[in-house]
Amino acid sequence: YSLCDYDQSKIGYEIFDLSSKEADILLGQTGMSVTFYPSRVDALNDTNAITNLNYENAIIYVQTLGIRITNDATGCYVVSTMDIRVEPLPEPIPPTTPYTICDDNQDGFADFILS
Repeated sequence: YSLCDYDQSKIGYEIFDLSSKEADILLGQTGMSVTFYPSRVDALNDTNAITNLNYENAIIYVQTLGIRITNDATGCYVVSTMDIRVEPLPEPIPPTTPYTICDDNQDGFADFILS
C-alpha cells in the first residue's frame, strides 16, 4: 500500500486508511475479521492491535504491518503481513545550460518543443 509523500512537514510519514484494504485482504470471504498490528510479531502475539485505522506509519518510508485474519465463528486465525510505503515526491532537475533554438526567419519568435 503506497502513498506519495505529500505531507512535507513530516518527510517519510503519511496517514494510511487501513480499512480501505480489508476487502483486498479478504478476497470476498465472509464471517472473517481483519486486525492490523504494527509488526508481524505483534500479530502473532495478538498485542498492540492498531485501533485507529487511519494509521500513520511508525517507521520512516516503509513499515511492514502484521495482519491477523480471524474466522468469527471458530476463532481460528492466520497471520500475514502488508507493507505500507511512503514514496518520495520526484524532484525536477533543472537544466545546467539554457535551452536555445535558432530563429529561422528573424522575427524574434520560434517554437520550443519541451517534450
